[in-house]
Amino acid sequence: MADTADTILSVIREVTPGVTPTAAPGFRYLDTTDATFNTSAANQITSDITRANRAPGDMVTSGFSVDGSLAGEWRRDTTLELVLESALGSAKASNKIVGGSGNIYNTFEQRMTTGTGSFLYFANAGCRTSEFGLTLDAQSKATWSGSIIGMAQTQRTAIMTGATYTAATQGKLIDGSGAGSITIAGLTATAYSIDLRVTTNLSPKFGLFAPDAFGIATGGNRVTTITIQGYRDDLNPDTVFARNTPIPVSFALGGGVGNVTTVAMPRCFAMPLERQTADNSEMWSVQLYAANDTTLNSEVFFTFS
Repeated sequence: MADTADTILSVIREVTPGVTPTAAPGFRYLDTTDATFNTSAANQITSDITRANRAPGDMVTSGFSVDGSLAGEWRRDTTLELVLESALGSAKASNKIVGGSGNIYNTFEQRMTTGTGSFLYFANAGCRTSEFGLTLDAQSKATWSGSIIGMAQTQRTAIMTGATYTAATQGKLIDGSGAGSITIAGLTATAYSIDLRVTTNLSPKFGLFAPDAFGIATGGNRVTTITIQGYRDDLNPDTVFARNTPIPVSFALGGGVGNVTTVAMPRCFAMPLERQTADNSEMWSVQLYAANDTTLNSEVFFTFS
């Protein structure tokens, strides 16, 4: 019997979409608090023929692809950057990941230890990140989440020939009471929590005479939002988050060299402000939609320092 404590997740960047590199592949370990990958079928096809005994005919499943769900604790992590790059459609360059239009694919491999001490390997190829989330509040540690859509899963009982596995380079764990900052032009109120979401509408592509998806299709623009909750002392939030007025929003997590992540969204538009009550305090909450900055040519920027 496999134990969840003995399950290890590794990631490798694909050069050809849907194809795990085979020439001395170098996998990187990804630390998670939850990682689930399942093969799903787009259609279940049955015969409509009516039989005298009312027994149904055979069923055929078609359109196989992969669905994945990930979660973990946010910190600087070179493997986690592979997941984030796929969500933003752009590779890291000069310590920045800038929202772009590229299609970046990864293979996620899960290694499970059986009760007899042997290993099972589940390789999920052709995977893209359809949603990436980053959440933090004043009383908790920073966490991240990811939704994955992929082409196909294969199973093995041994590693790929020549494969190597290395740990990620990591920074320190980050919590809401530690080093960091949030900057919203004109806002003087104290913020309590932030929830960043980067979402792209993805779906598998299916072709004739092939059981698995052969690609991942992109529909529409990437959507980047941030929800901020804070304490109400005056009407300052109502003034700052005015209708149809773009404002710059940025926040930094962590302190010290090699531990800081700064997220900047130069042009954000606010949804109507919500009034809330929590822990005996009057609070406000607002969701902001990040729009393209025509000068910088993106809506969201991750900088690592």
